This record gives sequence, C-alpha cells and structure tokens, in this order.
Amino acid sequence: MDHPPGRRRGYATGTGARRPPTGRLYRTTAPPCALLARNADRGEDEYVLDTNGLTIVEVPLTRG
Repeated sequence: MDHPPGRRRGYATGTGARRPPTGRLYRTTAPPCALLARNADRGEDEYVLDTNGLTIVEVPLTRG
C-alpha cells in the first residue's frame, strides 16, 4: 500500500481529542509473545507487536 510522503503507516498519536482528523486507531488482542517493545514515555503508551497472524480492526475515532 502506498502512503503519502510524511505519513507513518499504522501509527496513532495521543488521545482521540488530540489525534488529527486523518489519524487512524487500530485494536487487536495479542498474546504476550507478540509484544516486541513498549514505550511509556511522554505520558502515553506505545506498543510494538509482531502482527503475524493477528486480527486487527480499525476503531472509529471519537471526539471528547
């Protein structure tokens, strides 16, 4: 899939209230062995997963 320059594939930033209108949020349930990294800096959590075999769904954005 091609992405416009400067866009990161599969990346969501902040909360729904701070997320730009073009952002995307995805949800999955993963076993512990799929967790490759976790970053909890800047008051937010980011997880890096091995997505092989996972079911990933896009979640509608909500505004608070």
